[in-house]
Parts: sequence; structure tokens; C-alpha cells
Amino acid sequence: MLPPRHTPLAWFNLTHEKRRLLTAVAGVSFAVLLMFIFQGFENALYDSLVQLLKRLNGEILIVNRLKYNMFVPEQFARRRLYQAQTFEGVVAAYPFYTTTGD
Repeated sequence: MLPPRHTPLAWFNLTHEKRRLLTAVAGVSFAVLLMFIFQGFENALYDSLVQLLKRLNGEILIVNRLKYNMFVPEQFARRRLYQAQTFEGVVAAYPFYTTTGD
């Protein structure tokens, strides 16, 4: 003979007030949804920052040491480009100019 099954007290606490249960589930679901949305925005930001570097056919990029943002124009000494060409193994060195859409 099987012993009688008992419903756990925790389940009774959850289902006693259905409205409270639905509110709690909706709140947790909304928080999870916001976390996924934030993760998507974060990944989109990282992907857009790296997109230009992925499309360039090069192994080394030389940038101005004062440059913190790629889209803020800073002067770059052209002699650095010529110095880079003198290293052994460098096939070619090209300047890359960017501008904003102002």
C-alpha cells in the first residue's frame, strides 16, 4: 500500500493567491526580458566597434597616440607611415582617412 501523497507547503503558498503568483511571474519575466534586451544592445555595440577592423585587410594598424575615439580627427605624422614601410616583412603601408558624416 502506497503512503498518502502530501502537497508541499511551498506549493500551497505559491498557488493560494493566484493573482500574486501571476504578478510575481510577470515581474521576473519582465526582468529577464530586460536583461536579454540589454545583452543584445551590448553585443550590437561591440560588433559595430569591431566591424571596421574586421573589414580591413591588414595585420597592424598604427594610430595617433592621442586618439581615443576613431571618429574624432587627429593629425597623424606621415613619416610614421614611411618608418613602418622600412621594417622587414612589411609589404605595403597605406594611409586610411576617416571623416564624420557632418
